[in-house]
Amino acid sequence: DYLLINGPEQTADILIYNVAGNPVLFQQALLPASVNISNFSEGLYFVKLIVNGQVFNEKLKVEK
Repeated sequence: DYLLINGPEQTADILIYNVAGNPVLFQQALLPASVNISNFSEGLYFVKLIVNGQVFNEKLKVEK
């Protein structure tokens, strides 16, 4: 399973936290990017994407 992140071609910091606020993934990637989430347990996660100093926050629900 992969999380696909679209955007203009530039470097981004991708951080994913579980519901307890603990970081479960940090990755620097060139957009557009795909992040392997196949080892994530079912549940709710929070995705923080930092691009050129701008911060974007989204929720991610993993279902198997």
